[in-house]
Amino acid sequence: MPNLKDTALRYASVTEWPVFPLYGIKDGHCGCGNRSCTSPGKHPLTRGGFKSATTDLDQIEQWWTDHPHANIGVSTEHLAVIDIDSGRGGLESWAALVDEIGDLQVGPVALTGLKDGRRGEHHYFAAPDTPIKNSVDVLSPGIDLRAKGGYVVASPSMHQSGK
Repeated sequence: MPNLKDTALRYASVTEWPVFPLYGIKDGHCGCGNRSCTSPGKHPLTRGGFKSATTDLDQIEQWWTDHPHANIGVSTEHLAVIDIDSGRGGLESWAALVDEIGDLQVGPVALTGLKDGRRGEHHYFAAPDTPIKNSVDVLSPGIDLRAKGGYVVASPSMHQSGK
């Protein structure tokens, strides 16, 4: 398992993506301690949530020293992330969009957590000059957009499935 603190520090220093800690997964459950948590491993550990995201290496060092198993949240304030969910037909929708407008894979792509045989992808892009907002299923079924006012769970964060 890659070191989460080292990865969070790399995101902040190399890509200049602001990061913040999310509750991790412990024994298949959310680290928040709520056994019926509806967002395991995906919700902020900090009071400010994604608004506390930073590229300040000292702050990031402190967060992951205090919480070494914290998942990594990346603020999408200055990013646009296309979030594809295969469980909602996203892979088929993505293939249709690529057929229609051409290959869009010009930035980093990460596989997201697997559950019940489903998989997903995050496609990262620099945000356009005109601000865009988060949306669900607006581009196409199973494809969400994470942008201004949002965040994504970044690799190598642990999914509830253990992947």
